Amino acid sequence: MSAQKQELQELDRISILFQLGFRPFFLGAGMIAVLFMILWTASYSFGWAHSFPRMSSIHWHAHEMLYGYAMAVIAGFLLTAVCNWTGQPALQGTGLMLPFLLWLAARLASMLDLAVSPWLMLVCDLGFWILLSVAVMKPILKVRQWRQSGILAKLLLLGFSNLAFYAGIMGWFDDGIRWGLYGGLYLIIGLVLTMGRRVIPFFTERGVGYSVELKNSNWLDLCGIVIFLFFFAWELLFPGSDYSAHFALALFAIHAIRISGWLTPGIWKKPLLWSLFAAYFFMISGFLLHAGNRYFGWNPFLAVHAFAMGGIGLISLSMMARVSLGHSGRSIHEPPSNLTYALALLISGVIPSSSGQNPVDSNQYHQHQHRTQPAVKGLRPQPEQMIMKLHSQQVPKQVHRQQPPLPIQVKIDPGIKQDHQFRRGKDNPERQQTVPKPMTFDPVPCHRNDQGRTDQCKSGEVPSQHQHQGV
Repeated sequence: MSAQKQELQELDRISILFQLGFRPFFLGAGMIAVLFMILWTASYSFGWAHSFPRMSSIHWHAHEMLYGYAMAVIAGFLLTAVCNWTGQPALQGTGLMLPFLLWLAARLASMLDLAVSPWLMLVCDLGFWILLSVAVMKPILKVRQWRQSGILAKLLLLGFSNLAFYAGIMGWFDDGIRWGLYGGLYLIIGLVLTMGRRVIPFFTERGVGYSVELKNSNWLDLCGIVIFLFFFAWELLFPGSDYSAHFALALFAIHAIRISGWLTPGIWKKPLLWSLFAAYFFMISGFLLHAGNRYFGWNPFLAVHAFAMGGIGLISLSMMARVSLGHSGRSIHEPPSNLTYALALLISGVIPSSSGQNPVDSNQYHQHQHRTQPAVKGLRPQPEQMIMKLHSQQVPKQVHRQQPPLPIQVKIDPGIKQDHQFRRGKDNPERQQTVPKPMTFDPVPCHRNDQGRTDQCKSGEVPSQHQHQGV
């Protein structure tokens, strides 16, 4: 009886885990975040050599933080929130277990450098994306909540960006890695900004403890959406252009005006509120740092870390804590003290990397690429692919074309002995005291005929291709 009771308890725990979408995905996101950051630190900072499936460790780190960690947080949040938006029953049980297992299998396959690993990652990530999209779209379409169409569009584009990344590592799309990584980064930023525009004022009004009314400006919403679309398109099609820097600067100004209208003194007493504002601030600072890269030559990775670590990392930790506390019957107004320490620790890591005090050094980045890239078979070294296209790609092909060398007849003075004793060097004890006569070169090309004789060509005459082959 005791064994049966233990089995029933285990089944109950499993069933409880897959009752709501945030439980398995938030748990999985937290576990792989810790594990993958340990692997990345060991590889980047301590030179730990490990081969990943058809990708360098930098590409692996970027892909797994976006499509591994961030997508798990997005999945857990959307699967939990969509039932509140629409009033429809939430995905649970086996229907929730299947997409989670596919997501987990893709993450485990990313650490194994096997021939089948890229295909396993592709199939599992594709299956996870399809099941997640259907689970989110079905209740929204059923109640016809068309105002959620922007979230659905970003979710669908995230899947296509991930497919572009896989097309890049498979060799099907030359620029697929950059499209997949930067496309995923900016789509997640757009999704976070969309959700932040909704939830930050809502949480603030109900969490500060006093009456306050926060409003959003319609013209700021419209300008932000339109300019972000231009910024997204320009960054993918014309990376590093002046226009994308102008769009980024405009986005910073728009969102700075927006967040200034949400500020109220009561937020600084609530960790789950000031962390949302801090994350939003880091995210819009990424646009400013991105523009500064083009205007002043700032390190481009400052903007990337402000977007990813400061914006996505901090807001995901805050939202996971809020959703977990709220749906487990605990108070979101008095969270555990450990949460405050965790948020402060994350911010302490974001500020140096986003302010330039400890940026990702470009030389260190290239050295790391050269150290890890040879272990990747079939992947062309692309150290600048995550920043911009190389200017050398615009050089005409005929410049790089190597012509077959023409034989040159060399006339050497017979008095010169071709021996090491004539090497130039003050420390050579066998150096001759007399200076040998200089060698003379006859620029007239020659070729060897069928009888073995060496005949000179006429002045200005170039041997034919057949003659070159006979040399």
